Amino acid sequence: MKIELQQRGGFEGRERRVVLDDGAVRVDPGSPDERSFQLDTERWGAMRDLAGRVAVTDQAAPATPALPPSDAMEMKLAIDGAGESRTLHVTSGDNSPPEVWELLGRLQSLLWSELE
Repeated sequence: MKIELQQRGGFEGRERRVVLDDGAVRVDPGSPDERSFQLDTERWGAMRDLAGRVAVTDQAAPATPALPPSDAMEMKLAIDGAGESRTLHVTSGDNSPPEVWELLGRLQSLLWSELE
C-alpha cells in the first residue's frame, strides 16, 4: 500500500509531503530537507489498517467553512493499495470523518519526526 500526504499553508505557509510505501517513509522527497526511514511493523500495520478504512469511507464532499482561517492547511491525501484507490482533498475545518483526521494526524507527525 502507498499513502501520500501533500499539505500547504498553515502558520508557516510551507509545502510539505510525506510518502509511505509499504512502511518505507520519505519526508519532503526531492527537497534539500529530504529524509527517509522505515516504520516498525506494528506502526506500519496500524497506519495501513487506518488508511484502508479511510479508502473505503463513503462520504460526500466535506463542507468547507465559508471563510477558512488565515492559517488554514490544505491537504491532499492519496491512498493506493489493497484494491482501493482514493484521493481526498481536505482543508482545515472540513467536516471529514474522524478516521480521516486521525490518519492526517499520524501522517503529519511523520513530517516532524526525527530519523529513526
